Amino acid sequence: MGVIEHLPQYGLVAEKFRTLIKPGGRIFLDGSASKKKYDVAKFLVKYIYPGNHSYMVLHDFIRALTDTPLRVVELYNDRHSYFLTARQWARNLDSNYAFIKDKFGEDVYRRFRLYLWGTAYQFQSGGLDCYRMVIVHPTSQ
Repeated sequence: MGVIEHLPQYGLVAEKFRTLIKPGGRIFLDGSASKKKYDVAKFLVKYIYPGNHSYMVLHDFIRALTDTPLRVVELYNDRHSYFLTARQWARNLDSNYAFIKDKFGEDVYRRFRLYLWGTAYQFQSGGLDCYRMVIVHPTSQ
């Protein structure tokens, strides 16, 4: 599951997870993370992710889980893999410039170019993190 950036109300998310998974069940969750809630560039909000978007704030998310029986059993910072992925997406975008410009326009190409290269830089420089986690509903409390 990789939508946590679009679900910033962690208490509601944790409670929904609790109702969805039975004891012994697991959720795999990954998401881009920042240290502050709603620390999203205005450019991204205006041109890429309009609406309810916030990078995951790990400590806040884990705090919300503590109000449920759910527990994090694995946690991995996969920032480097996300850097490699964003960089490759940016390269793919650049190598398809003519097609994208003809089909969607120069403005769309430039927006996504700035977004993807900027994202790659943020992951490489440590401005953003990415966490992969496994959450379990224990079989006994």
